[in-house]
Amino acid sequence: MREQATVNEMSPLWKLAITGADSLKLINDVVTRDISGQEVGQIIYTPWCNQEGKVVGDGLILREKEDSFILVAGPNDEWFRSFSSGLEVDIVDVTDAFGILAVQGPRSQDVLESSTGTSFSDLPFSRCRTCELGGAQVRVIRQGFTGELGYELWVEPEVAEDVWDALFEFGT
Repeated sequence: MREQATVNEMSPLWKLAITGADSLKLINDVVTRDISGQEVGQIIYTPWCNQEGKVVGDGLILREKEDSFILVAGPNDEWFRSFSSGLEVDIVDVTDAFGILAVQGPRSQDVLESSTGTSFSDLPFSRCRTCELGGAQVRVIRQGFTGELGYELWVEPEVAEDVWDALFEFGT
């Protein structure tokens, strides 16, 4: 991982869609980081704590639209629901809606570029774009959890295996 690139399947991570007029309020009430300035297409990492300040979870939050967010974390849907009373917000478990493949390491950009024919040199950290890979539309997120260059690929489950195969076919 420190010299090449690795591909990891991370689809079991829990995913939650939080939408509605009060979605930003709900998230800001729960997480420790003020996400009011988060731009559409930006991903933010943040923990959330209980009333005593103990961390109860952490994850990535993608702002898809002004009032639409995707949270990727551990299974914390009940925690978020417990703060939603009286708010105009929908909380939907979308764990099965897309898979996640992580491409991490110093050569991760090379692997993606050779697999997609697309340059990612201008994709800033914590931003995303869509491209084609393995015949499928893939959301590529510039994100890392290894301390090295890294990306997450969000892909429909039906084509995740094709995307996986394409990474190894063209990325080696």
